[in-house]
Amino acid sequence: RQMLEGVAGCELTRAGFEFHFAVVLPGGSWCITRDLDEATIESAPKLTHGQAISELASQDYDACVPHMFCWAGYTAYRALMDLLRVPIVGNSPECMALITDKAQAKAVASAAGVPVAEGELLSSPSQVPNVPYPFVLKPCCEDNSMGISKVESEAELPAAMAEAFRFDSSVVCERFIP
Repeated sequence: RQMLEGVAGCELTRAGFEFHFAVVLPGGSWCITRDLDEATIESAPKLTHGQAISELASQDYDACVPHMFCWAGYTAYRALMDLLRVPIVGNSPECMALITDKAQAKAVASAAGVPVAEGELLSSPSQVPNVPYPFVLKPCCEDNSMGISKVESEAELPAAMAEAFRFDSSVVCERFIP
C-alpha cells in the first residue's frame, strides 16, 4: 500500500503501468487483484496455491516487485516468480536466502576477506556466550531488527537471550563495535 501511495500523485507512473497484486492470505489461499483495498481483497475469488500459480503463469507480467518481508517472501515466492520467468526487482531468492541467515552471510563475507565482528553462533538459550561484554545478540534468520539486544553486563543476559530466542532457534552473538 505504501508503494501505491508513493505514486498516487504521479499520473505518468500510474498511466505507464498496470498494477496487479498476488496476495497470499493467512491460511495460504491467494487472490489476484488490481488494488490492495480491503474490500477488493475480501471480495476477490480465493485461489488455491495451484490455481494461483496457473493464473500467474497464464499472464505476461513485465516485472515483480516483492513486498513479502518474511522467509517465504524472500525465498519461495521470489523463486516462484523466477520459475515463471517474471523478472524480479531486487535480489534473487538465492541471495535473499544467504543474506537472511546472518551466520552464513558473515561466513561468506569473512571468507572473502571482509572484516567481521568477533562472534559465535548460539544454539540454546542456556548457552553462555564466550564473546566479552558488550556484545549484540540477534536472531540468526530474523529480519526487521526484531529480537536484537545490546548486552552490556551479565545481569542483562537472561532477558536478552530470551528475547533473541523468541524469534529463532539460533542466535548470533557479536562483539559490539561502537
